[in-house]
Amino acid sequence: ELPEEAINSLAQALSTSDYIDARLHATGLLGAIGGSRELPEEAIKSLAQALANDEDEGVRRRAAEALGEIGASAQLPEEAVKTLAKALSNDDVECVRQHAAVALGQIGARAQLPEEAVNALAKALSTSGYIDARLHATGLLGAIGGSRELPEEAINSLAQALSTSDYIDARLH
Repeated sequence: ELPEEAINSLAQALSTSDYIDARLHATGLLGAIGGSRELPEEAIKSLAQALANDEDEGVRRRAAEALGEIGASAQLPEEAVKTLAKALSNDDVECVRQHAAVALGQIGARAQLPEEAVNALAKALSTSGYIDARLHATGLLGAIGGSRELPEEAINSLAQALSTSDYIDARLH
């Protein structure tokens, strides 16, 4: 088992390294470690900050993936989930938004997503260029709707998405 000092060093490298490869490796390792054991809160904060602020889209994408891996097996702090929702709604790069949607899907199966995340998923139904991101958002909104009331905007977005031909075609294949 990796000592906590080593995990903290990875989190620090993610936050401070000038080298993209070092930040990419740190995000991947933190996600893999966090998928199988609890991470220190600072490591999760470092991943969320990388998702929100890193200049490299690959680092942001990997940070979203890592948060999804961690959130699939452990409770993520609400701020990290909100950061994923913001990335889904606001990141300039479609691939980062897609991975944020997938991560929210991994998390949402076991967590009570905050309203910002639900709204970001609803928005993704009409704005995402990736059918996979829309499929994840649709499935997750359906699952959330099975356990709590969805906002009207989310219901309308879900109904509209379910009637589009690309969604129907993707579900048939």
